[in-house]
Amino acid sequence: MKEVLEVLVPGAVAAMIAFFGLRIVAKQIDEKGLSDQTLQALGLVLFLPSLVVISGLGMFESEGLAALLGAVAGYLFGKTSKEASTPPTS
Repeated sequence: MKEVLEVLVPGAVAAMIAFFGLRIVAKQIDEKGLSDQTLQALGLVLFLPSLVVISGLGMFESEGLAALLGAVAGYLFGKTSKEASTPPTS
């Protein structure tokens, strides 16, 4: 029974993240159209549930999970806009 719960709980959490995340992304696409931010959110909504399932199944060591989560954080917070990267003109 414990083995079933170890697979079922991460799967349920991943399904909830994917379901509600896709609803939010679909609403954004309906309101604002397809933009860079919605594509970024869509990728995140599809990547995080798979990461939850993989971690729940114990397929990665803690260092591997930390590296993947660091990559996600870098992707989210490392994005710069064209206005911010363009130097001011005098």
